[in-house]
Amino acid sequence: MTTREIEEASSEDREFVELRQYIKDGNWKGDQHKQYIPVCGELCVIGKLILRGTRIVIPSKLRPRVLSLAHEGHPGIVSMKQRLRSAKVWWPGFDREAEKFCKTCHGCQLRKSECLEKIFTPHRLPQSLRSDNGPQFRSEVFERYLEDNGIEHRKTTPSWPQANGDIERQNKSLLKRMKIAQAEGKQWKKEVRKYLVAYRSTPRTTTGVSPAELLFGRKMRTKLPELKEESTECEMRDRDGEVKAKTKWYADKKKNSQESYLAPGDQVLVKQECKNKLSTPSAPEPYDVITKTGNSVVVESPYGVQLMRNTTHVKYEETSILGKQLHCLMLLILRKPKQNEKN
Repeated sequence: MTTREIEEASSEDREFVELRQYIKDGNWKGDQHKQYIPVCGELCVIGKLILRGTRIVIPSKLRPRVLSLAHEGHPGIVSMKQRLRSAKVWWPGFDREAEKFCKTCHGCQLRKSECLEKIFTPHRLPQSLRSDNGPQFRSEVFERYLEDNGIEHRKTTPSWPQANGDIERQNKSLLKRMKIAQAEGKQWKKEVRKYLVAYRSTPRTTTGVSPAELLFGRKMRTKLPELKEESTECEMRDRDGEVKAKTKWYADKKKNSQESYLAPGDQVLVKQECKNKLSTPSAPEPYDVITKTGNSVVVESPYGVQLMRNTTHVKYEETSILGKQLHCLMLLILRKPKQNEKN
C-alpha cells in the first residue's frame, strides 16, 4: 500500500475531510470526532495525510486491507499488533480490531485445532483438563474444542497458584535444568529432553510407578539394566491415596490449617493487593458469600461485583462473627426450657 492510495482514500473520506479542518482550526468542541479528542494534541496534517506523531492515520475504507496485509503469514495477536506499530499506521481502536481479525480468521482457527489434535491424539482424549485462567485457555476455539470432545474444563482459583501446584513445581524443575545447561555451556533443549526422559521413567513416591507406566501400561525402557515386575492398577491407586493423605496431613499440621465454616450469606473481608504503604490488607467494604465449593468461594461486593477466591484470602467480618455468636446463644436459651419441662 502506497501513501498515494492513502491520500486518495483520505480525500474521498468525509470524516477525514472534517477532521483535517478540525486539526487546522483547533476546534474540538463537537462530539462528532470524540474518538480523536484524547490524542488531538498529537495530530497534524501534511498535505492530505493525517498523522499521529510519526504514524499515518488510516481512513476507514483502507483499514480492512491494512489488517489483512498485517495478518499475512497468520501471525498471532501480539505479533500482528507489533507489525502494525512498526509499519507506522494507526486509527482509533486498531488494537481491538486487530484482536478481532485474528480471532475470526478461519485459517488460524483450523491451525489451533490441529495443534490441540497433535497434543491429545497420541495419548487419547482426557476426561478433564485443569488450567489456570490464562487467555489462551479461555479462548473460544479452545473451549469449543473441549466441548466437542467431551472434555471437562476445570479452572483453578484466580490469584492462587497453589491450586495448580504440580504444574508450578514442574516449571521450576524445567527452569533449573535450563540454567544448569547454560552454566555448563550445553544446549538447553537437549538437556531438557534428557531430564524429561529421566522424569518419565522414574517411579513417583505417590504411586510407586513411573508416569510413563501409568500412561502406557508398561515400563519405559532406559539405558539402565532392569528386571520385569508386575503391579496392579488398584495397588497403584491405593498407594497414591495413602501417600497423598499423609502429605496433606503433614502440610495442614505445619500450616496450622483449620476447617473453613463459611456459608452463603456470611459477610467477609477479602484480601486485596496493596497499592501503596497506606493500603489495608483487606478491602474496606464487606463482601457477601454467594457459594462455597471446596476451598473456593464466590463473594459479591456491595456494588454487585463477584469474585472467586481461595478461602485463605477471606476472613469473617467482625459483625458477622458477633451475629453468629448471638444466634448460637439464642438457640441455647430457647432449648433449655424444653429440656427442663421434660425433667
